[in-house]
Amino acid sequence: MEVTRRILLLTPAIPPDSITAATRAGRIWRYLPKYGFEVDVIAEGETPASVPGVWRVGRRPGAAPAPLLSRFAYLVKRVVSHDDQLPWAAQVYATAARLAQSRRYDAVLSTAPPMGVHLSALLLKRRRGIPAVCDFRDPLVGNPFRELMGYVHYDGWLESFIARNADAVICNTDAARDEFRRRHPRQAQDCHLVWNGFEPEERGARDAGGAGPIRVVAHVGTLYGGRDPSSLLLSLRRLASAGRLRPGSVTFRIAGPILAEMQSRFGALSGPLARQGFLEIDNREIPRQEALHIARSADASLIIDTNGRQVSLQVPAKLFTSILLGRPVLALTYEGSPTQSVLNRSGVPCRCIDPRWEPDRIDAELDAFLRLSSHFSPPSEWFLETFNGERQVGEVARILDGCIRRAAAGRSR
Repeated sequence: MEVTRRILLLTPAIPPDSITAATRAGRIWRYLPKYGFEVDVIAEGETPASVPGVWRVGRRPGAAPAPLLSRFAYLVKRVVSHDDQLPWAAQVYATAARLAQSRRYDAVLSTAPPMGVHLSALLLKRRRGIPAVCDFRDPLVGNPFRELMGYVHYDGWLESFIARNADAVICNTDAARDEFRRRHPRQAQDCHLVWNGFEPEERGARDAGGAGPIRVVAHVGTLYGGRDPSSLLLSLRRLASAGRLRPGSVTFRIAGPILAEMQSRFGALSGPLARQGFLEIDNREIPRQEALHIARSADASLIIDTNGRQVSLQVPAKLFTSILLGRPVLALTYEGSPTQSVLNRSGVPCRCIDPRWEPDRIDAELDAFLRLSSHFSPPSEWFLETFNGERQVGEVARILDGCIRRAAAGRSR
């Protein structure tokens, strides 16, 4: 397809960066050219770009190319309630403005957090007159993981500013989109849904496994910010004490870093369960290929979708890869959550446990899960269609097209 439009993508990370933030941006960068877009990228980094079309910008306040703006942003950062990387966002804006002088952009697309990158996009829109699309990988208002760090709580103001000035806003779950539209009814028509998902080549990527009872259930990833398996571990202890589980009959394998605060919540439970063979903990950073092997070779997957505020607007990224494995999935999540909704339509055997339930109900649900067979069940056509990453970027292309056409129509009047 002939490239007719050029987009500037502002993102904290891009492949080969290994952090989660790189995944969604990388998918946009990879697939948008198939829909007629050329994509330039500004991402975080201290070294010069080694990939054509990618510019790296460091965090250091006061560094070129925006010494005064980034110093001012650093002062603001010290009083506002969250670390939205405002000094880095100032550097991103300055780099974007410099590029826009010589490279004509039809639109700018920012993906956040950090939320400061949306301000970079909107400032570029104001100065250069190009449409701005703001993609929320996490919610702003009501986000249970936004930790208070300063004196001024400004989430409501910032979200309202973005809603009023962006040409379009993208949310990545239906629950987050509906909440955004409820808070900003005048901008509701400009708020769109583009889920996270999977790469098409991930389909069928699983290690050989049997079709017997569930013996190993794997959770691979970091435990932080209320991602708490305590309700599950307590249930395991109760079932074992009641003789409903034989020692070593099933092992929950938790692989990945466990933050100290989280470890203190269930540390007293882990020792006895480990000695009985019910629990294995590998508290370290797991290399990607090893993490994939652990997940693919297990009989079932564990998803922990909990937080300190007991609300759920997001879907853990590992949910999609777990469903693609086609084996049973156990989710610690809240009733009515997006995670539960996706699982119920995914086509794979699953059980969801709300940690707020009474112990008897939790035990019954865990017992029912452990009776499932580990045989492969293909994901549903709905899941494969809805969460295909290339198709989702097609939706991003449609949103960008609409914004570009409206901006062109406004200039021609």
